[in-house]
Amino acid sequence: MTTSDTALAGVGVDEHGPCARLSVVDGVIVRVNAAAERLLGRASGALVGQSFGACLTRDSVLLWESQFLPLLMVRGALDGVFLGASLPSGKEVPMLVAASRRMDGGHVCVEFAMLVARQRVAYEGTPEAAGDAAEAARLEVVATQGALQHSQAALQWAHDRLKAQAVRDQLTGLLNRRGFTDAARQHQAVAERTGAPFLVAALDLDGFKRINDTFGHDVGDEALTEMAVVLTETFRDSDIVARFGGDEFVLLLTNTAATEVDAVRDRLLTALAAHNAEPGRDFALATSVGLAAWSPETPQSLPVLLKAADDTMYVEKRARMSAGAAA
Repeated sequence: MTTSDTALAGVGVDEHGPCARLSVVDGVIVRVNAAAERLLGRASGALVGQSFGACLTRDSVLLWESQFLPLLMVRGALDGVFLGASLPSGKEVPMLVAASRRMDGGHVCVEFAMLVARQRVAYEGTPEAAGDAAEAARLEVVATQGALQHSQAALQWAHDRLKAQAVRDQLTGLLNRRGFTDAARQHQAVAERTGAPFLVAALDLDGFKRINDTFGHDVGDEALTEMAVVLTETFRDSDIVARFGGDEFVLLLTNTAATEVDAVRDRLLTALAAHNAEPGRDFALATSVGLAAWSPETPQSLPVLLKAADDTMYVEKRARMSAGAAA
């Protein structure tokens, strides 16, 4: 028996279900089902013993290691994210991936459920729910082009850069400015191929200086950390959330159109209100939000989108300050 036998006892794969499944223990694939063999174009013997990243395209490896894997380790589950599978033939296949993590006798056990994703559809659920959704045909599939293709030189440059520099904010655990820029550029390249719209949001903490002056910088750091938690819990795993520095946060909301701006703002403000309603709080979190939209009809560069979102945020902030002064 191997050292992973105890952990494997609790790892189950539906051998014949339509949803592709992988079981991973301590970073190594230990079991696959027939659907996974078909999706990934490899027999189980070629998959077992490999890492999950060995099944992915280079750009998806970067996204997995820098964004999705840390989220999985903290949260214990991923609701459904989009990654590219790299087939032995050289073909790339976009996948909708759900994952859940558990600890078993010191072993890290992860269950993956995967479906071919021919459309970026909204999806919430566990790997079990992903299988149910596949079996019930609730996931619509329409043709899309190679959504995750990048040139080999660009991929190597991005890979080396991510290795050479930190991409995480030490206080909040979110991506920092460099991490956001790398991830956002990769997503924009995908959007330019698929035509999927996205929003960029800029926001900061209203009254952050007052919190620091009244309660001290440790409480100010607590406010920033709480805001990071609210953002990651409010938005999807496939969205990109970052802290640029100070009290400034930036988001990229994938597959989200300009018509959803008000809904996005309302969702965040509702989440903040619920957070502030928790008992025993010494301060309330408040924010001003600016949003800018990218679409195939109005393509703009990432710096232009960030500036537009930032400008809109300050317009909202000044309006709120003026309204408060008038009151």
